[in-house]
Amino acid sequence: LLHAGEVEMRDGVAGGPAIERAFDTLRQLPPNTLYISEEFVKEGRPPNARLCDAGARAGVKLYTIAPVETVAPAPTEVSVTTAELEAEAAAEAAALLEAQRVAKRKNAMVLAAVAAVLVLLIGGAAMVWKRRGAGEEVVATNTAPATPSKPDAAHPRTVYLAPFQVEGADATLPDRATAIRLGAMQILRTFPELRVVDTPAADAASFSALLRVGAGGPEILPTEGVKSAPPVALLDSASGIRAIVQWVVSEVSAQPRTYAVADALNSFADAVVARSLNDRTKADASLRDAMAKDPSFLPAQLLAMEYFASTGNEADALAAAKHVLELEPSNLDAARKVARSSLSSGDLQEAFVGFNAVLKREPKDAEALNVVARYSVAAGDTEKFNATLARMRGLPTMAIAAHEPDVLSAQGRIDSAIQRYYKVEETSPDSAALALKIGRLSVLRHSLEMAGYKLEQLQKSDPLYGYHMLSAYIAAEKGQRDVAARELNSALAVSVPGDDAWTSAAEVHTILNDTPAAMAALEKAAQRKEPTAAYVLAHPLFRYLENDPRFQKLKETLVAQQAEIRTALAQVQ
Repeated sequence: LLHAGEVEMRDGVAGGPAIERAFDTLRQLPPNTLYISEEFVKEGRPPNARLCDAGARAGVKLYTIAPVETVAPAPTEVSVTTAELEAEAAAEAAALLEAQRVAKRKNAMVLAAVAAVLVLLIGGAAMVWKRRGAGEEVVATNTAPATPSKPDAAHPRTVYLAPFQVEGADATLPDRATAIRLGAMQILRTFPELRVVDTPAADAASFSALLRVGAGGPEILPTEGVKSAPPVALLDSASGIRAIVQWVVSEVSAQPRTYAVADALNSFADAVVARSLNDRTKADASLRDAMAKDPSFLPAQLLAMEYFASTGNEADALAAAKHVLELEPSNLDAARKVARSSLSSGDLQEAFVGFNAVLKREPKDAEALNVVARYSVAAGDTEKFNATLARMRGLPTMAIAAHEPDVLSAQGRIDSAIQRYYKVEETSPDSAALALKIGRLSVLRHSLEMAGYKLEQLQKSDPLYGYHMLSAYIAAEKGQRDVAARELNSALAVSVPGDDAWTSAAEVHTILNDTPAAMAALEKAAQRKEPTAAYVLAHPLFRYLENDPRFQKLKETLVAQQAEIRTALAQVQ
């Protein structure tokens, strides 16, 4: 799995939300296959590599690379061929080479980094070199904006807290030194303008402290090299953490902050130490105690969000994420946690609070935009749907799961929708979501030949979900009940909140003339609040159920859900 994100080092071990999400994803992936996360794709995509949608696992959108020679033939409607793409890539490469030659003739320095087929131009700081005097002194002029004197999120300062020194016969000082150091590091990690490392680095400002027994009792002297702060009375772990954090913040000119009450800080330090020792019982109790004593203590809520998620306690992790979002609305990890967990539990109001927070920070976030678009269709909010599609322009086509003909499909106009889907496919031949939509509607229109072609495409682009779901449709159309059931179970097992898996299951059961199973699947879809309310209400396939009392009750539920969705979507600007 190729995944991108910030890595946190604790006692020499890599960790943090990015690492945890990667491992959660790997546990759900088959072996011997290369997968690429959406976060990695955002960092840079090879211009001549074809990325295929591989669904989502553990809340992470995934892609695979399809070799050119194994990509299914494009439909006749597609006007862009592989040869043309390769020619375009060659033309771009030739243009780049010519630009480099011109730059050399003008004595400008262009930095280029080449990784496989990806060429990343690194610009922003043009260096003008001049020779002065007989000594041939070289003077460099940096035209890039100067780094601010104070660190910020865009220009963080690297900080290293070396192990503390202890003097004196007080047996409690070594343990207290560990608690203060780990507690201070955890708090400093929550400052966006600081980057705390666990090992010395050339660009890191190194700090430490001396704990000793003074004339008035234990005291701590924060240090930076030979420089030290005035001694501070060491009453408890909290007093030591405050002294270290304030010393570091002052020395690197970071933003001063207020801290939790002493009791909360002491419990927080105990939780951090217990976690480092894998003492889950004490870590859990101490962390809860810290949050209870000071609910507004952001570092404790951030640690709780991360810790409870790592121990599988999703309910408490979500509660902590909500607190984090209240205290720090710009926190992207908390926003995603709230959005995904709330969507999974069916709390659409909280889900769209989270997605709105994500979009405020990342206006082009594909996951959030796809969810907003799909639920806009479910609620019949065409205006918001079109506005969301407009914002998605420029995103990789394989990352887009919502398309303009979705409105026609939700109105029950299947024949018109599929013709428009073919048109969209001309510019999105690598979209797994689009392939599944065309495949499903092809089966409903009894066109198994087209469905078979799309199945071949999904085998490469979405082998874990889309391939099995379309296989279930095709098997149902052929009357192969056992095959359809097996394929449907495989698809449902990897479905994620916000998709339409159970609505699709209802269509498969309807094709098989299994009305009880179709109704059960529709009720499950409503329970999960899938973004298909408008689709189910208008779908001609379900019209034979209109006199069924269960379906009539379901229709009332779906109409109420549409109102709920519209209210939730109103939070998204």
